[in-house]
Amino acid sequence: MMYPLARQGVFRTIQGEGIFAGVPAVFIRLAGCSIGCSRCDTEYRKVSTASADEIADRAAALAVGDRWAWITGGERERR
Repeated sequence: MMYPLARQGVFRTIQGEGIFAGVPAVFIRLAGCSIGCSRCDTEYRKVSTASADEIADRAAALAVGDRWAWITGGERERR
């Protein structure tokens, strides 16, 4: 199965929200979102696809001692 990735795709960052705010992590942005939060700063349009293994390999390559990965989006792909 191929998963739709948003422009940001797979990247390392600092969690900015919730109880894990400030924690380094790898983010995986899947394309599509049906929630539509008014303050969202993410473009969820599909720009590429990748298999689960490809996504896991990218995340592992970026995880420099990180213990967390967040998968966001993917609820509905926008066209």
